[in-house]
Amino acid sequence: MYLLSQIHYAWVRGFEDYPKINNKDYPDSSFVIFAESILLSESVARIHTNLEEFRSYRKKQLEASGFKVARGQVK
Repeated sequence: MYLLSQIHYAWVRGFEDYPKINNKDYPDSSFVIFAESILLSESVARIHTNLEEFRSYRKKQLEASGFKVARGQVK
């Protein structure tokens, strides 16, 4: 989770945009391509599954802390 959170943070800081994970049967988004290159170098498999699980985990943690999350963005 730590590596995934740092990849997410790097994308947000670098591009000032929320990272998008593509839907099934669509071409990979720029964020997924970015994350995939890092995760593969660390021998992490199931890239899409891990990114989706991280997004779900992040949302639950933010909401448990009292934040509102809409479409991935903290409000």
